[in-house]
Amino acid sequence: MTPGKSGPKPLPTLTQVVIPAPDQPVQPVQASNALPSADRVLQRLMPVFEERIRAVVEQVLFEQKSALTASLRSEVETILGEIRATEGSQSNANVAPVAVTNQLFEGRKQ
Repeated sequence: MTPGKSGPKPLPTLTQVVIPAPDQPVQPVQASNALPSADRVLQRLMPVFEERIRAVVEQVLFEQKSALTASLRSEVETILGEIRATEGSQSNANVAPVAVTNQLFEGRKQ
């Protein structure tokens, strides 16, 4: 260093920089007040979840019912055609419902 110059200016310490707090006690922030609990969040979301689940289940059941109805209709038409072919000369009105039921539930078990 040169003879007329002094060293670098001293930096203040942390305690000199920080402004002292007033004499009031500091209240810690509790986690339960800061963020909602998982139970409270789930409680608020459950109606939304239930409605979405209900809508999805309704759609799936409707699609399955439609597919099953089409499949059963096709199967019944096939069986009725087979019965008509085996009975030959009888009219469609004379096809016995019992014969159709027997064909559906006993003759077609796979």
